[in-house]
Amino acid sequence: MKIVPLRQNDGKQSGFTLVELLVASTLSLLVLGLSLGVITSLRDTFKYDIARTKINQNLRGALDIIALNVRQAGEALPDFFPAILLTNGTTDQLTIRRNLYENEILNVCQTLSAGTSNASVLFAFNTVNAACAYNAALIPYKNTWDAYRVSEGGTAKAFVYNRVSRVGEFFTYSGSSDTGSQLAITKSGASWLNSYPGDGNTAAMYILEEYTFRITGGILQMVRNEDTVNVLNIIDGVTNFQTNIVMRDGSIKTAFGATDSWPDIQYIEISLTGHDSHGKRIIDNTVMTKLFPRNILSK
Repeated sequence: MKIVPLRQNDGKQSGFTLVELLVASTLSLLVLGLSLGVITSLRDTFKYDIARTKINQNLRGALDIIALNVRQAGEALPDFFPAILLTNGTTDQLTIRRNLYENEILNVCQTLSAGTSNASVLFAFNTVNAACAYNAALIPYKNTWDAYRVSEGGTAKAFVYNRVSRVGEFFTYSGSSDTGSQLAITKSGASWLNSYPGDGNTAAMYILEEYTFRITGGILQMVRNEDTVNVLNIIDGVTNFQTNIVMRDGSIKTAFGATDSWPDIQYIEISLTGHDSHGKRIIDNTVMTKLFPRNILSK
């Protein structure tokens, strides 16, 4: 039997060739690139959804604030009083009013002329006119006004309204007086914008709470009692604020003034549009709601 000798190791080892390594590396980079692309896309979509959800949450939160005030519109106010005002524009402006004290309404018992300034305004004195007659029962009214003024820091905004001409304005109320035969409140600040007869029936003074919602520089703002210095910024990134007032007869009003009857409102439709961006993607979302001023039910 012939014995075949074993082949000795010639020093070479088996392994990948350079071409195989290049192919493997290329495939690995390709798979890694695709994976990173998918991950980046998913992350971008996730961040986009977060931004869109944030806009919706902000808009709905703003609508909740508006809704709270709309529901209180007209509280303790008569039918003829302008409790709701709507200014139509590129973006609308909505004003809501309510009376803080139902009984403590003070009749104007001296004539106030436009362009003049009165240091005090009589609301009762010795007269045969029942609407202006001095009465001890009116002293608690004065005390209520004073308590409100003190709670506001010493001065407060009050509102005078002409029931016939249907015009009114805020003024600064800084004090009161009781001589035993006359009751008056002290006014400070600018002259009257309008005229108010002093017969005790045509004009009266109220302690109102008024909120105006508007957009300024992309910010939805809430202005209290025409105080444009201490404005509350609700949310930013708002591009549109639109309001329609639907009446009981089915008509739709895009503007609502002092001569319109707020007790005849069926509901108020409000829409807010917010704007944001994520990378090169633009986000524009609109939310809408229908609101009912509950004090209409008492009219």
